Amino acid sequence: MRIFIVFRDTIYASGLQSTLIAAPGVESVDHATSIALAWEDEALAEANVVLLEGDLGGAAAFVQEVTVQSGAGVLLCLRDATTAEVLQAIGNGVGGALARDLLTPDTLLAAVGAVAAGLFALDVSVMRTLTSSVPPLRERNGVSSSSGQFTPREQIVLSLVASGCSNREIAQQLSYSERTIKTVLHDIVTKLGVKSRSQAVAMAVRERMI
Repeated sequence: MRIFIVFRDTIYASGLQSTLIAAPGVESVDHATSIALAWEDEALAEANVVLLEGDLGGAAAFVQEVTVQSGAGVLLCLRDATTAEVLQAIGNGVGGALARDLLTPDTLLAAVGAVAAGLFALDVSVMRTLTSSVPPLRERNGVSSSSGQFTPREQIVLSLVASGCSNREIAQQLSYSERTIKTVLHDIVTKLGVKSRSQAVAMAVRERMI
């Protein structure tokens, strides 16, 4: 596994490198202090996981571009893991999010391993923040509080939204029109009794629907 760190704090990044390079299965850990320098480094194109400082300017665009260009999973380290920031990160396509101030070696290694394996990784602190803005799922209009309330198409669409796909990308993958995808998302939001697709994703993650 090849890891690339994008952190302007060189001392903090050195600690991350020391922890990661000693882990089994890790071949290399490279580092850049800015997004601009990261793009200039050939090691970025070969990385399996990119560990990104969430406070860096242009982080959102970088996540979207690097996942397409290199196929690497991006693990975002957030200083202030607010609900808005976490939901935005999910929408941009990150493979996971961690609270920087609460990061431990065990949490870091577990999250990197999960992202490298194609799994979504949130630490306990970020998960609590994410779910705190969404009320517990209860019976609504006779609908069960399990994933069985969704049709197979709705289940797939919700999973793709959670992975960071846009309506256009979902439509292309499923061979539907964008209007159909919007209709499906409207039905999902209505069934869950939430106000937006972001809240739908938050609830689905918390309730293990996807």
